Amino acid sequence: SNRSSIGGHLECSTSGGATGLVESCEFVDGAVTRSERFGPLDEAAGGAIQASLTHGGVLVVRDCGFEACNSTDVGGAISCRQPREDLRQRCLEGTYVCRRGSLQLEDCSFTRCAAPRGGAIVWSYEDGLDIDGCLFESCVALSGGAILADAGEHRIVNSEFTQCTAIGQSGGGLWLGTCLAVLEETWFVECAATNSNGGAIQ
Repeated sequence: SNRSSIGGHLECSTSGGATGLVESCEFVDGAVTRSERFGPLDEAAGGAIQASLTHGGVLVVRDCGFEACNSTDVGGAISCRQPREDLRQRCLEGTYVCRRGSLQLEDCSFTRCAAPRGGAIVWSYEDGLDIDGCLFESCVALSGGAILADAGEHRIVNSEFTQCTAIGQSGGGLWLGTCLAVLEETWFVECAATNSNGGAIQ
């Protein structure tokens, strides 16, 4: 890990309908910490991977393990966040297409990942997460012990959330904001939200 403010192991982007692929990798002890020179949308993001997805870009992460990755702000393992402050006005003016893209996770494991928001993954695009055959184990956050998603349409199938915890806030396994989520054949085992709501899902 380079312990930078964004993407402890990898910072990547896809756009224009392009697909990026990360396959058969192990991310261990990735860490990111806040830097004073970064603005509010450039928090310490993605202990392992920070992904910028625009114009319908897709990032596929397949057969990868994330162990003990953490962030001091968002996305202990993976962060997919809205663009920087200087791009917001361009989004409003229609000269920059933002908040479009998807992350596909296949046969991945997230173990002991932690962050204040989204112990394993944080997401804030209008498209969504497509998670198939993944394990989230002992991930911890203040909210969204494993995943925090404040936008998007998500699909989670054949996956397991085990002993994931939200400490003091909600969503031991999942914290979902303005989202549509379809879950099929997915298990929540011993997940908890201490002193709050949604031991499994908020």
